Amino acid sequence: MSGGDDNARNPKNLPALLNFCVRNTATEDAPSSSTASMDPERRKWLEEAMSDMTVSPVEEMQKNLNVIKETLSQHRESGQAPTEEACCTLESALESITEYVGSIDYAKGLVRHNISVYLEFENLDGFSALLRALQSDSLRLKTKAGFLLSSLCSQQERSRDTLIRMGFVEQLAAMLRHELGPHREHLLSTLDTLVSECPSARDECRRPELQLEDTLRTGLASSRGREEQREEHDHSAHILAMCFADSGIGSGHAEMDR
Repeated sequence: MSGGDDNARNPKNLPALLNFCVRNTATEDAPSSSTASMDPERRKWLEEAMSDMTVSPVEEMQKNLNVIKETLSQHRESGQAPTEEACCTLESALESITEYVGSIDYAKGLVRHNISVYLEFENLDGFSALLRALQSDSLRLKTKAGFLLSSLCSQQERSRDTLIRMGFVEQLAAMLRHELGPHREHLLSTLDTLVSECPSARDECRRPELQLEDTLRTGLASSRGREEQREEHDHSAHILAMCFADSGIGSGHAEMDR
């Protein structure tokens, strides 16, 4: 198997490889086929692909977390903003992590039901790395970090207490107040999960100095009628209904804004 067209469709992970094999054998006469009749070049490619893709997702995530921590630490110590090369390194590492976390084939085992993976993420101070990524100047990096944060918060129950203890409610409120961009949807999703599941998060959101109610109301007004911002709108409306019903921003008002 060779050529540009083949390279473009080569799978990048084990689940994709299995899907590739299913698609390509579905058009063949499977009952009359045998492994002995497989083209030697095709068999060699398949064996090499299986070997290359049999990696430990946990080890790969650990490696990429270490890359993120080391890269951010170097630039924090130098007192200079991350270079374009450093941002590319961070984006690549986050993309690798989110590929594992976001894959339906890995998410169930690695995030929802494998507490050891999550605990290792915490032990490596993964949330601090995500926070620094969210505070970077790279919009792509912010978006990828926001997606990973939202995924972990929604899928791993234990993460919520950690995020509240680390002051993420205040951090999220500040970012939502001052920043625009595609990462806002993930920030709102994370905050929505926290206020839905944790009474202490709702109390934090009501702190007047966070100005969160005004921020959410402004967001509702700007996203009204915009289909591309529907998720932002819905998260904002739900957070308002959960946290500020006593101030007249209850579920009824939120529904009227939809």
